[in-house]
Amino acid sequence: MAHGDSQEAALRNVNDTMQIWIGTAQEFGDPVPQPKGERLMLA
Repeated sequence: MAHGDSQEAALRNVNDTMQIWIGTAQEFGDPVPQPKGERLMLA
């Protein structure tokens, strides 16, 4: 879940968070799951 002043800002926040999480997992040698191809839900 992410928040932003607009839908675009919220999506940017989601992408930023995912990249930080992936980078941290890789840094510590943790597995990074492959994408499932599921769509994001926007509200």
